[in-house]
Amino acid sequence: MDDVVVLPHHLVASFRATLEEARAAELLLHVIDASHPAWDRQVDVVESVLEEMGLYDAGNGKGEAGNVARVRKRVVYVFNKADQLPDPEAFLVQARERYPHAVLTSSIPHSAFRTPHSGGVEGLRSVLRTSAQALRPVARIHVPVADGKLIAALHRDSEVMSETQVDGVVEVTARVEARLLGKLRQQGIIVEISP
Repeated sequence: MDDVVVLPHHLVASFRATLEEARAAELLLHVIDASHPAWDRQVDVVESVLEEMGLYDAGNGKGEAGNVARVRKRVVYVFNKADQLPDPEAFLVQARERYPHAVLTSSIPHSAFRTPHSGGVEGLRSVLRTSAQALRPVARIHVPVADGKLIAALHRDSEVMSETQVDGVVEVTARVEARLLGKLRQQGIIVEISP
């Protein structure tokens, strides 16, 4: 346990206060200084604090000894300062061994940093767009016409794209949070995810 890093108490307190907003977040963006020689240890410290803070969603499954299984929040790992790395491509290969969807960026707009598979800022935008869409997929939801309360809730809590009524069933096509889709399925509502 020689590698244990202890942060000063005031820094941990400040870190906790800053990250209280993260409890409500569906997606966490973890920016890491790729040029720091101990970046992997820094990531471990941050993750242990996030875990301590309970930044996990309770899952539906049961863990061992009857404990509720916990599901990790979706995290996008962004390695910054690529322009300061001697071999950005090799670094990205190493980082992706641990974080398969890692993005390597540089905040220097016109740096010499050009790595074909790093993504850069455009890659980060793409990952964020994909993550947001995964959190709110487009689905067709079949609601009995008599369930006006559910139809109203879908209009309130999702982005409704279309609505049609056939044979006593309202088919709502909407971008809906994945958690809500799970709840609807548990209630016996037919949900089809659009490709």
